[in-house]
Amino acid sequence: MNTVFKIRYSEEALDDIRGIYTYIAYTLQVEEIAQKQVNPIRKAIRKLSQFPERHPVLDREPWKNLSVRTLYVFGD
Repeated sequence: MNTVFKIRYSEEALDDIRGIYTYIAYTLQVEEIAQKQVNPIRKAIRKLSQFPERHPVLDREPWKNLSVRTLYVFGD
């Protein structure tokens, strides 16, 4: 049986994703590259719904105590 977890974005995370897109698309004026950067991030986040514990817990406080995990994303 596969457990599916619900993904909840914090406002800070949404702001970060929007900021990445906005900076690349409008400041650097390369909207195509903005999509190529943001899409893999969102795709990696969606995958967390099936295996959220596959990524290591950060090894520094206060994040370690909160079980905050790292997620490295590389472009397609």
